[in-house]
Amino acid sequence: MQADNAPSGQLCIGKAVQSGHVTNAVSWDGGVNNLILSNTQMQGPQLDEYFQTGEAISSAEYYADLTTWAKLGEDTYPTVTDQKGNATGGSLVGGAANDFKDVPEA
Repeated sequence: MQADNAPSGQLCIGKAVQSGHVTNAVSWDGGVNNLILSNTQMQGPQLDEYFQTGEAISSAEYYADLTTWAKLGEDTYPTVTDQKGNATGGSLVGGAANDFKDVPEA
């Protein structure tokens, strides 16, 4: 986390940043899979483990430090489920069923 980027309020993915003046929205043609959130910053060993474990996040050593693990796009549209159970009632907003894409296993 950047020192001047203290999180507060709602988390929005893909929403234009408001900084007190008119800004242009930035388009991002991509997707998000396996959103994980934590109250601590992941360091080298945790990042290495993340990229080595693939979908086995619940068995990772850093799993207890996570506040949210959402397997985005794996539920029935428009549901987004937090596997940790902390962020409930999530759903895709402003999207369509075809926004949920199959991501092949590595």
